Amino acid sequence: MDYKFIDENNKNEKKKYEENIEKCNEEISDIDKKIKELRFNMSISPKERQKQKLELEIAKKEIESKIISLQNAMFDLFIKEVDKKLADKRLNNEITSKEYYAEKQKLKYLKPAKEYTNNLKYTEIEDIIIDFKTKLEQLKFDTKLTTFEQKEFNIKELEKSKKFNQTELEYQKEDIKKEKYDYEYHKIYQERDEIGEKKLKEKLAELENSDINPPTEKEVDDMYNDLGYKYLGKEMSERENYKVAETWKNLEKQDINEEHESMYINYDELDNKITRYTFDNDLDNKEIMTYIGKRLGEDYGKHLDGEKKELAAKFAELEVFGRYRDIDINNPKLLLQLEKVDGLNIETLEETIGLDTKDLKREIYIATYEEYIDENKGIMSPDKEYYTKGEKGEYIKIGESNKEETTITVDGFDFKLKNDEILKGEELEKVTQKEMVEELIKNEVEKSLGDGKRVTGISKVVDVNFLKELEKQCGYDKKDETLWDRVSLVSTINEKGEEDFQILEKNYDEDGNIIYKDLEGISTLENSNRDIAIDTEKILFGKYKKVESTKTLKEYQTESGDRYAITRDEDGNLGFSEIYSEIHRDDYHIMEAKEIDTYSFETKWLKEGYDEFDIDQSDIENTKEIFNRSKDEMEKTKENTKEDKGREL
Repeated sequence: MDYKFIDENNKNEKKKYEENIEKCNEEISDIDKKIKELRFNMSISPKERQKQKLELEIAKKEIESKIISLQNAMFDLFIKEVDKKLADKRLNNEITSKEYYAEKQKLKYLKPAKEYTNNLKYTEIEDIIIDFKTKLEQLKFDTKLTTFEQKEFNIKELEKSKKFNQTELEYQKEDIKKEKYDYEYHKIYQERDEIGEKKLKEKLAELENSDINPPTEKEVDDMYNDLGYKYLGKEMSERENYKVAETWKNLEKQDINEEHESMYINYDELDNKITRYTFDNDLDNKEIMTYIGKRLGEDYGKHLDGEKKELAAKFAELEVFGRYRDIDINNPKLLLQLEKVDGLNIETLEETIGLDTKDLKREIYIATYEEYIDENKGIMSPDKEYYTKGEKGEYIKIGESNKEETTITVDGFDFKLKNDEILKGEELEKVTQKEMVEELIKNEVEKSLGDGKRVTGISKVVDVNFLKELEKQCGYDKKDETLWDRVSLVSTINEKGEEDFQILEKNYDEDGNIIYKDLEGISTLENSNRDIAIDTEKILFGKYKKVESTKTLKEYQTESGDRYAITRDEDGNLGFSEIYSEIHRDDYHIMEAKEIDTYSFETKWLKEGYDEFDIDQSDIENTKEIFNRSKDEMEKTKENTKEDKGREL
């Protein structure tokens, strides 16, 4: 975890250590490369290859040991920084003497605790080095590079070193257990005013009779991160310099009836479904497209009813044929919307004597597509198709239009009209491509979870630079995996109406189907429903940024110790924020965080989820109430802080 340092000397020292660690990691990468090359080097004997490999492995472990030393030196700087900040806060009466003493005790214990956990790593590495050196001694003897007596002597010396290291570690283990006992004792004693004399004696007696175990690495890291967040604040992860989600949302506001930038959403989930269905049957081109359209329609309409479900099925059919049309497979017609309207009003035709226009008074189905006119710039032109229904419920195409004109068939005659001559009646129902693909993804998430819960919200993390940082924090960089377009926040509701939140990653099963599972390398913290102030990076005026105050829904910590929170805004959109500091006062505690760019799907599922399980609709307004109440409380806190500062002056 990278925390902010204030002292310039400490900053410079920290930078030097970081540069040295980077060099060490580069050296390790070079050694790994040499080891890999050595496997295929047939110009030397197997024994020589084995000897060189052992020497390289020893060199690698020695560098790893050096990295631990450098990290330990950086930790000492951290202790100095926190100690200084702690003293400043006490001097400015920002914390009480009791709080100051408790934190000083934590610092006093943390230093030897960290040394102990580091020594565990040192000893483990030293044992591996000794094992490698022992094998190397045997190999030297086998290849007549040393005598039997010399080999035996060297191996005995190595065994002595190994035993000595273990003995030293046992001494350190006993010492740290005493340190931990003292720390726990003082921590309990600090509670004496709150718990009373009797309870104090009971807790101290319980401590006295308990087995004190040495600290685990997690315990040490938790203490380290707790102090870092409270008194230093963390360095923020990399961010894109523009908002991807905002750009996407603005694109959605375009008029699909005019020339526009591409609005068709071609998520991997949609491509994957179409690809999987393509291989289901050995059919000819038209038959397979009909089959894909039918299956896709079932996916789209899984949780829809009535007219909406029927429109979803027709939408899927038209979408598939538009994507893979024979006329120009490299320039597909991408379906954006299918709407049902109460007839068409075409004054020119109504005034034509003898023309039967009764079909125009019926329910009309209008499919609106987009088609490239400038592929390089992503500029699209609208195309439309008009349908009525036959006696058997079949869709009958009666017209189509491009950006210039409309051709429509009425009473057996074809007419060419200007687009503005056609006025559609009242909209009765519609489905959009955005709505359909989001329904598809929601269904796939529910299928992957497999616990009967309904999804009430999805937000995709879309900041590329941040995701690269998250890869490192969660260990995906070690697996050489990218998290781009794979991480989503998901809210669900169970049959009791209880909502839960998860961070999921998109993956593939052995058959190539997209599945979702919990993001690895990040774990849930016990805390939730805590105050959080989120820097949205939206400029209100001048240099002032918008800060939103709300409550956390769920909090997380990565393997690297970085902390995050899922929140929900007043419109129901799930948000993700990186916590960088915690402010503690006698009267309140609040976290400060920076918003991470996320793109939210429809929030209608939140209400539908509550409807599904017959829950009081007033609960849905709870989010907005919490959001606004927190905002008011935050404003009061700011005013109180200003007054306190004024009194101090």
